[in-house]
Amino acid sequence: MGSIATFADTRADGQYPTQGSECQSPRPANHPMPMLAGEYVSVSALSDTADIDLARERQELIDLPNEKLEVFAAAFVERDVSKQLLLKSHLEHTHETTCSR
Repeated sequence: MGSIATFADTRADGQYPTQGSECQSPRPANHPMPMLAGEYVSVSALSDTADIDLARERQELIDLPNEKLEVFAAAFVERDVSKQLLLKSHLEHTHETTCSR
């Protein structure tokens, strides 16, 4: 029984083996499996990167709460939210979080 070509079996020119003992079940070079595998790797890498970024942000919130608050506030001030409103909201949230423990 002959072997079946896989993505790893492609030749240097990007074509699948098509004759003789190389392969008895040729696939065209534009077969969807390699494209799907590439898409999966791409999405997985993006997901991993997002997870790492979230973990770093969480740690920074623990280690540098005042600095993170300033960055957060600056982003909202750029969107015309007043600093007083942000501070009031932060204090209320901090009070709720502290009191609910």
